[in-house]
Amino acid sequence: MHRKPHYAWAICLGCTVSMFAILGVCVNTFSVVLPYIRTQNGFSHTQVSLLPTVRMIFYLLSVAVSTQVCRRISYRLCVTGSAVLSTLAMVLYAHARTIAVCYAASALVGVGYGLGSTVPTSILMTRWFHEKRGLALGICSAGSGLATVVLSPVLVSIVERRGLAACFLFQAALCFAGALIALLLLRDSPESCGLEPYGERQEIRAHVRSAHTLHPAHSRWPLIYLSLAFVGGAISVSFQFLMTLNTSVGFRAMDASLGMSVFGFALMAGKLLLGHVCDRYGTRRANTVFSALLFSGLALCILAPLRLVPVMLAGTLLFGLGAPFSTVGISLWAADFSDVSHLDRTMQLFQMFNGLGVLVLSVVPGVTADLTGSYVPAYVILAVLGLIGMTVIRRTYRSAARGEAEAS
Repeated sequence: MHRKPHYAWAICLGCTVSMFAILGVCVNTFSVVLPYIRTQNGFSHTQVSLLPTVRMIFYLLSVAVSTQVCRRISYRLCVTGSAVLSTLAMVLYAHARTIAVCYAASALVGVGYGLGSTVPTSILMTRWFHEKRGLALGICSAGSGLATVVLSPVLVSIVERRGLAACFLFQAALCFAGALIALLLLRDSPESCGLEPYGERQEIRAHVRSAHTLHPAHSRWPLIYLSLAFVGGAISVSFQFLMTLNTSVGFRAMDASLGMSVFGFALMAGKLLLGHVCDRYGTRRANTVFSALLFSGLALCILAPLRLVPVMLAGTLLFGLGAPFSTVGISLWAADFSDVSHLDRTMQLFQMFNGLGVLVLSVVPGVTADLTGSYVPAYVILAVLGLIGMTVIRRTYRSAARGEAEAS
């Protein structure tokens, strides 16, 4: 007789679907339609590059109050409402004829992204899982990458056959379906359903204290925050303009969308691999391996003007494998550098500085493209900043471990 699956896995499914809709459909695949928004409406590179900037401003404002909002109206309704906001944003994009309306749609996406994605998902997984929490978080996070894999070529095909408005309405339908599934499946806590969390409670966690923990007053924290801004901004902005970069140098739209699918597949695999490598070999070693993958990928992206499809696909593959630093990596670093009493605050600050980096650097591609006629210089700038940030993170691990060894 088979045991009935714990309802925690239904919560995991609901969060995965909501992440697919809110983050995957509305944020991760936006780079696919970005070139069409510019060409079909006659907007400048700078105007278009501000769309992710507006989204990030409203994301930061929303994530700052997301916990309070979720507690007031429930996590279930917060996620559901965020998916509905994302639906409305896609409808607004479908009918947008001016850049101001596009900015309004981008703001709605940012609010939905900030209120209904990472923060409530992390809290729900913490409430519902005592065991396999990392696996559950990985599955939820992979939901957004799945959208990039599946939808990139589909969206390009819809735009070229039916037009940009039809593409956005298709995305709106997906978001609304995600809202319905979230409403049906999500519950705020096991106690509200008369259940216990999945697995046995483990009082001693691996991150209670590590050899890399820094004191809250440590002088290195400001440098770490700046590094998070560099790394997060470099990865996220490079991804947002990847489709635009490849089409601007002459790749066919379908080839460029194939590259986005490769990136999405690699991103999903990278999220699972990064967690596994950190568990098995330590985050310090994982930083070295995945940094090499990340910057090898960005280096190949810089070679886009060669217009070699194999080089482009290899670049998106390596870039995707290293890109989880901007998502999973942030949580791992926060857990390593902070003790339990300061972990929540550290996680919030890491997310905020990551978002600020994306906000500030999101204007770089559009401005450099207007000045130079190419997106390649922007990728050089972003790669250099990301490399500086990762170097600081890696050296922080070494210095913290050395200080702990001397203290012992």
